[in-house]
Amino acid sequence: MAISENELISAVVHAGLIDSEKLTEVRRISKRDRIRIMDAIMRTQRFPNSAFYQAYAEMHNIPFVQPGQLHPDWDVLGRMPMSLAQRRKVLPVKMLDGVTRLALADPSDRASQDAISRATNLDLPVAVAEPESLESAIVHAAGGTQTANDEFDSVALLDDIMKEAYLSRSSDIHIEPEREDTRVRLRVDGQLKEYRRRLNRDESASLLNRVKVLAGMDIAEQRAPQDGGFSYAVQDWNMDPTDFRVAVTPTRWGERATMRIMGQSTDAIELAKVGMPAKMLEEFRQTLTHPHGMLLVTGPTGSGKSTTLYGALRELNSGVENILTAEDPIEQEIEGISQISCSGKINFASALRSFLRQDPDIILVGEIRDYETADIAFKAAMTGHLVLSTLHTNNALSAVTRLVDLGCERFLVADSLIGVVAQRLVRRLCQQCRKDDQPSDEETELLELELGEKVYRPVGCAACLGQGYTGRVGLFESLWINPELAIAISQGMTFNQLRESATQYQPLWQDAREKVLNGTTSVDEVQPMKFASMN
Repeated sequence: MAISENELISAVVHAGLIDSEKLTEVRRISKRDRIRIMDAIMRTQRFPNSAFYQAYAEMHNIPFVQPGQLHPDWDVLGRMPMSLAQRRKVLPVKMLDGVTRLALADPSDRASQDAISRATNLDLPVAVAEPESLESAIVHAAGGTQTANDEFDSVALLDDIMKEAYLSRSSDIHIEPEREDTRVRLRVDGQLKEYRRRLNRDESASLLNRVKVLAGMDIAEQRAPQDGGFSYAVQDWNMDPTDFRVAVTPTRWGERATMRIMGQSTDAIELAKVGMPAKMLEEFRQTLTHPHGMLLVTGPTGSGKSTTLYGALRELNSGVENILTAEDPIEQEIEGISQISCSGKINFASALRSFLRQDPDIILVGEIRDYETADIAFKAAMTGHLVLSTLHTNNALSAVTRLVDLGCERFLVADSLIGVVAQRLVRRLCQQCRKDDQPSDEETELLELELGEKVYRPVGCAACLGQGYTGRVGLFESLWINPELAIAISQGMTFNQLRESATQYQPLWQDAREKVLNGTTSVDEVQPMKFASMN
């Protein structure tokens, strides 16, 4: 037995994942493209197959087991023949609440429930699971993976993984060999989520060869790291190709690969939508109007620095300025801007030297990594150019000391630096299922809350695939260089002295606290940021 397509579609409508008007439009797309209505819904609304089953579970008030939580209760599983679980497509799973439930794809399948009850002498409550994830978990529990055969199609498997990555808005795809099999994981909102099934050795080798061929790598080389890239368009989806950056490296159990999806989740985000506080955004835009000087965006890898800078470039790209960028790699293409990929014979420093002979107005340098790049960038900023770049520091004030550590003269930093924005990314609470709650004593102290103020907590629903979060939002702090702070920098004051002189300084924690109180994110997400502005 299986839940019918109509029941699943009714469930996602009931959950608010698609409205009746949009559903009518999707039905037309389904007929035009000759695909299943469910596939058309997934493609247009951009959520995976598991969302249908979670919506069905919510509509019928039945627990749903996320694909990554399909771990068997071995005590119960040991009381029945494994062949029974495989034949009936059921698995006893210990849920997060400690209750063992019988996971199956169709909760109305009484025959399977009765068979398990007779075998175990237990009357287990049921939970709904996505069919393919459930089948993979059952096979894995039995000590194997899906059986490879002559009909295995690595092209189709890669296409299915790409679909899942697109639907879940992933930023990376990981292919990770282990002792017995290979797991595939997708990074969604900064968290790694396991793909719905594992691969055996033959499937993994075939998939990896497919990726290496597309990326222009040597499939015979398996003992050395390789880098490459390719563009990929999902079959039969009539979509533009997406660029991938691929890195393959040997491990104890075989080669593993990581595919970075370039620009998929951040493409064309406007500066006003990155999450910068209104006052800071106004000051940031004002800084972008300076005819010359250097503006830096700092933060760790994956903190959204490039997204902020791309948003700034789109606002600056009015058609009357000559804008040049040096990037490694080019993550998003912007029409009307000359972009250079710094690889091979071209590095940031050589690209910058070349830019100065191209009559630029605005220059973007992907990252300041060394003294040579910093020196040329500062000289460009002093000679009538607006220079934008990134730096790896924990906070805005540390950018000053970092530049000095690279070898830059203090007077050069003081004269040319006009502002620094530091940022982090945190998960955004799902606005459909979040709930407000009374803060604990620790949270009240952490956030310095007043009596009556509340916090918001994640719950989990079909819209957010049970995670309680959907998407990410930036936390920001800003440092604008005024004459007093410029003097302090040139005089070589310490970090703490600089902080005392920074009258135009908005700390990261201020923005983090505000986003917790307005329900944008949760306390758990921002707690590590408490001292980020100080260290």
